Amino acid sequence: MKQIGLVILYFLLLCFPVWVFSANIELRSDTVNPGIGDIFEVEITTFLERQEEIDDITIVGIENFSVFSHGQSEYIQVINWQTTKSNSLTLQLIPKDFWEFTLGPAIATLSGATLESNTIQISVGQTDTIWSSGVEEIADIRKPRLSISPVWLFGGLFLLCFYFLLQRFWYFQTLNTDMENKDAALEEEPSYTKQLQKLQKTLSEKSKVEFYSELNSIVRAYIARRYMINSIENMTLQEILPYIESDRELKKVFSISYLREFDMKRDTIKSRNTILEHYLKILQTNVS
Repeated sequence: MKQIGLVILYFLLLCFPVWVFSANIELRSDTVNPGIGDIFEVEITTFLERQEEIDDITIVGIENFSVFSHGQSEYIQVINWQTTKSNSLTLQLIPKDFWEFTLGPAIATLSGATLESNTIQISVGQTDTIWSSGVEEIADIRKPRLSISPVWLFGGLFLLCFYFLLQRFWYFQTLNTDMENKDAALEEEPSYTKQLQKLQKTLSEKSKVEFYSELNSIVRAYIARRYMINSIENMTLQEILPYIESDRELKKVFSISYLREFDMKRDTIKSRNTILEHYLKILQTNVS
């Protein structure tokens, strides 16, 4: 009888790992060194028994980032006759400032219990490459020498003269319109520079909200005119960024000033002046 009991006990011990399941939560990031204005991805994965449900998930340190988008997925699998369920919450984040942040732990609540994940150190770097401008390479294209007969030469000269006359006709037809557009451009572009220079003289007299609100209003007007965007005042940062994708420097600086208008952190006169100087440099480069 005692031997039968020992056999049953031994069998239960062998099967015990099959019955026991421990809920778990993991926090992962596709990078730990994003740049300011860059979008990176964070994933929170929970592993649960099939009948369990997550009530809520919070992430410590998420206030240092703006949530660009989010998505959720669920997978069910059977391992050793044990049905488990994994839930993945994917967030696309944008850093709000230059600094080193601790993201996590992610805290999940379920059935009165809590699960805590690991933490991740996120270092948002400020490097010279953020403000660097692209350098375009110009290829030297040389035309080959051609041997042309007199007939083709006179014919070509005739067509060239005819084309020249058409060009002059079109030029005089559109001269007034072009001159008006150029004059408007020369008058309007420097006005943004003057507005920024005027704001620069009073940056120490304004509160953080007043300064960045006025600054972003000027820059929004400049972007709307340069990239022909209607109703830009009603657009979010995520809606504006695709229009200025080609101007990497403007995209970086505008992301910083836009986010600083809404965050609760203190800033300095030096940081305000730095942002203004970068905007003035951008306007000077584009006008020239």
